[in-house]
Amino acid sequence: MQRFLESLFGELPDGLHFLVWELPRKYSHWHTASTIGGAVEYATKKRADADLYYGVGFSPSALGLKARCPKNSIAGTVGVWCDVDLSDPVHSKKNLPATQEEALDILSCFPEPSWTIHSGHGLQLLWLYPEPWVFDGEEERQEASELSAAWIYSIRERFRAKGYDVDSTIDLSRILRLPGTRNLKDPSSPKDVKVIAESSARYTPDDLEAYISETARQVAETKASASAPEGSTFVLDPMGEPSMSAFVALMENDPKFAKSWGHKRRDLKDQSASSYDMSLASLAVMAGWSDQEVVNLLVAHRRKHGADLKLREDYYSRTLAAAKINAFGDTSSVSAIEAAEQVQNDDAVPEDEKRAELLKAISAATKCRITRITKYLSDPPQYRVYSGTDSARFRSPDDLVNQTKFRATLCGAFNRMIPRYKDGEWTKLVQLILDAREDEEAGAEATEKGAIISWLEEYLKDRPPVDDPRETIEPGYPVRIDGVVHISTKPLIQWLWTAMRERYSAQMLGPMLSNIGAAQRRVHLEGEDGRTTRSLWALPEGGYGWNTESTDLPEQGKRGI
Repeated sequence: MQRFLESLFGELPDGLHFLVWELPRKYSHWHTASTIGGAVEYATKKRADADLYYGVGFSPSALGLKARCPKNSIAGTVGVWCDVDLSDPVHSKKNLPATQEEALDILSCFPEPSWTIHSGHGLQLLWLYPEPWVFDGEEERQEASELSAAWIYSIRERFRAKGYDVDSTIDLSRILRLPGTRNLKDPSSPKDVKVIAESSARYTPDDLEAYISETARQVAETKASASAPEGSTFVLDPMGEPSMSAFVALMENDPKFAKSWGHKRRDLKDQSASSYDMSLASLAVMAGWSDQEVVNLLVAHRRKHGADLKLREDYYSRTLAAAKINAFGDTSSVSAIEAAEQVQNDDAVPEDEKRAELLKAISAATKCRITRITKYLSDPPQYRVYSGTDSARFRSPDDLVNQTKFRATLCGAFNRMIPRYKDGEWTKLVQLILDAREDEEAGAEATEKGAIISWLEEYLKDRPPVDDPRETIEPGYPVRIDGVVHISTKPLIQWLWTAMRERYSAQMLGPMLSNIGAAQRRVHLEGEDGRTTRSLWALPEGGYGWNTESTDLPEQGKRGI
């Protein structure tokens, strides 16, 4: 395994990451050329209870535990490949080569592979480049994509000439089984994934072009011209076909699917092609089909009945989204919570990776990007939830645990109304929030009293008190009256939001000001338009630094000025 990974990724430039992916947990482990040993150690540890794969394309960054690099973000690849299934009870297809020897004989017209791997129920072959091909922009990525597609289509031609089929595993984000691990597709009969042959042969793209048929090249170029826009999960191919084995299985086992395919559903009030698209898509989604397989099914369905193919991404994206809700309900948030629970309970995952995955799940569940959660070790404990530079403060565990208070606090801080959850789901989400927290010792600023003192000190540095009360009438500046600083809450509230990203109301600030000894006073001020009255807070001294003359409120402050 070590030698295999080093031959593929040993010369990977700094900053680029290759993928080791595992089932059934669907975990992604990202490695660099310098951490190949760690990848081998982990794969060896997990080989008995997980199917393990590697990516032929590499990523520009480590994408976390639950993400794989999409094909339109792949930063480069190590070569071209093919995946040939052999006749076996685990495969539904019947038109497959019976033996390894037969398959290799068909492949003998292609150059010697760099690696030939027995995957347990088939063969996986790699023809490596002299060094990893790091793409210099989108044009090179497209060039590599077309080369890999044309290579596999050329191989398919050879197998189809013998009456066999080979899957179109053409995308740059393709994963293949990692030699040295086990194939657990049939749990009752695990198979070793092992190296059959290795070679020092390496090939440039020009070397490989000589083995590609003209027909395969044209098909690859046609599919490339119909490639999915960035961010899409599917390609719109006017000649798209569903997976035949999966299609036959549904046709034979689901009467509703068969009737929808033939437009024979009398229970559907809407007999349009779009209505049947929705029925077919929902049933295919429930059967576990990928987005691409579902889109191919719908294109083939429309082509069969002479309907407009509607080769627009928006139509198929909407249909897929609606089909998933029809099939499973809107479970994205709940699924995110469940996936994060699985990560949290896995002792093999490092704590920093766990926290990153928990924050992603909390973000998905709240529909709000959560970047950090801090618990201040005060009495009672306080919490702060961050979304970028903005934050929401929870003054007690009750504010965090109470769903109504939590939703209201996030709404006020981030202007986002998060979904409402059933009690059991809410409890799980709160536990994820607690698990994702980072503990900090509570300094003075973590307490309510410390916070208001700190804010006032900063506020009065930004807006020094004026000595002439007439200057405060319109703008609401802090004012020093008989040596005592007086403030108005309205400009303080505005400053707290613009300078500190803290949302407070006058009703919230009142008790906090009282708690430090400030007193609310009705103050009479003389202005150009005559005498006016303002409600101001007279701040105490007590070493806080904003008064300079006396330590107590003046008599006129106690009476009102």
